Amino acid sequence: MAMMDQIKTDMKKIHLAYAPTQQDADTWISLLEKSGIHAEKGSGIRDLYAIGSPVGIEILVPEEDAPRAQALLKTQVHLPDSSGAAPNAAGRTLRWVVVSVIAIAALLFIRVLVLRQ
Repeated sequence: MAMMDQIKTDMKKIHLAYAPTQQDADTWISLLEKSGIHAEKGSGIRDLYAIGSPVGIEILVPEEDAPRAQALLKTQVHLPDSSGAAPNAAGRTLRWVVVSVIAIAALLFIRVLVLRQ
């Protein structure tokens, strides 16, 4: 069994998903391990500055187990899609536009206040 574990850890790991928190990452990895899929945390983080996308903990799995792992997480934790991206990219873009407009309006308002004095 130790030899099999060594072989699994030597295989090429690929990105499976980003877990929103450390606790979620541990839970997902545990779920995958119980299903016989070796999983581990990666070093990647997700969209540090994106609105509505928290920093995520990357989950890695062996390349040949990725489709099964993706299907398992989709059914168990409702992952948005295979890339780990937000399910509604248009909504995220709209939020960026709204935030940008509000920021510009606030800057213009402050400028008007400063010029009045």
